[in-house]
Amino acid sequence: MSDNTNSNQDDYTKLAKLAELPAKLKFKFIGNNNDKLLPQVSKFFLEEMNLVDAKCSAGNLSKTGKYLTININVTVENEQVMHDIYTKGAKLSEIVRVL
Repeated sequence: MSDNTNSNQDDYTKLAKLAELPAKLKFKFIGNNNDKLLPQVSKFFLEEMNLVDAKCSAGNLSKTGKYLTININVTVENEQVMHDIYTKGAKLSEIVRVL
């Protein structure tokens, strides 16, 4: 697991300034390509973040096949929720980067 908290903070700050919340937003979680990734991301949004409208789906595979993108469409109610998605999501064991 890598710590992406600092790099994601810049992304979060830019998005928080641009977004009028609540809003339907798309996040990309890039992680290790294995059977644990999609269930872990889905569980994070549905159970930990309690965002029941989150729709998670597998996206692009890296050229080497090592990483997979999970696309998430979800309604974000406020800046705190957005912040938590970036910071807590980056700490998931299978996640390499949150966009």
